Amino acid sequence: MLRQYPTVLATVVSLLCSETLFAQGITLEGSIDCGLWVQARTEHHAEALEHYVIGFLNGLALAARIDFWRAGPRISRQQVYLWMDNYCRNTPLSGPIQGAIALINERTGGAWDRRRSD
Repeated sequence: MLRQYPTVLATVVSLLCSETLFAQGITLEGSIDCGLWVQARTEHHAEALEHYVIGFLNGLALAARIDFWRAGPRISRQQVYLWMDNYCRNTPLSGPIQGAIALINERTGGAWDRRRSD
């Protein structure tokens, strides 16, 4: 089962981020928004959300075969959280999923968007 984990994760990430899914206007319940992110981080109760974002970034990297963590200067988890804090404060109607995609594209010169359009 553990050998299949990367494949299953990549499939789920691909489905969640596919243009077809977003184009159909499908609502996903349980995803987090920037309001929840900022509140949890401000109240120091964000550990689960932080793990969620790191896992999502890892899933995107696996799905697209992008070495996110080594693209450019090394980035730490704390830097990712701070980046997401700023993203969510600047785009409060968005969410950490969109932020994670923006961060991957920022660090890799748009590699996620290019992989999705191939």
